[in-house]
Amino acid sequence: MLVDDIKKSVTCLKRLDDAESAEQDAAKREKNDKEFASLVDSFTLSIEKLSSACEKLDYDPSDEMIQDAENVIEMMESTVSLGMVDETKLDRVKRKSRELNGSLSREWGSFHRNKTEGILNKLNTFGGLMQEQNQVQQFRNRITESREWDGLSLADNGVHTRLDLLRATIDEVAHMEESLNLVEEVRDFIALVTRGKAKVSDLNETIVNWIQKEGLNDKFVIGLKTN
Repeated sequence: MLVDDIKKSVTCLKRLDDAESAEQDAAKREKNDKEFASLVDSFTLSIEKLSSACEKLDYDPSDEMIQDAENVIEMMESTVSLGMVDETKLDRVKRKSRELNGSLSREWGSFHRNKTEGILNKLNTFGGLMQEQNQVQQFRNRITESREWDGLSLADNGVHTRLDLLRATIDEVAHMEESLNLVEEVRDFIALVTRGKAKVSDLNETIVNWIQKEGLNDKFVIGLKTN
């Protein structure tokens, strides 16, 4: 009789353990599903940014980068089997996705420096001649804010992404330079002024006439070196 009671108790405990295991399995599946969905969303966003950067800024990712992205896609496809997320494969693809994002960040940082160096030089050289100094500072801010890969999809003005604003800044700075109507000798003189290397002897009739025509007399001052 005692043995039968023990057997019944063991059977009840086994059923309880099975129920708890099923509950834990369901919770684990739900957790894995959420993590996988989040991973897919994040990866999709990265690919959209990559595509947009190529289209709008002539960004050219390396062959290695493209191959790594294709590998992540293949790993994601194999992570789901029979409607379930394989936890081991999920961990692997999460690690590979993090590595890809790190590579994207490094490549973008290098590209951004090369792409914006000339723009910043133009702002340093010609920005002081513009009437709207707030706009010049806005251009600088846009360049700074688009340095980080992870932030490119943010819309600082509530409408356009940082990538869109960078593209607009490049175009607007080019238009700003064109609107100044600079001949080569005036351009060279302004560059000297910007670097603090301009001398009175660098002035000529063409430069003086341009300054007066553009109403920029107050923008240029004569200094006296003490050494």
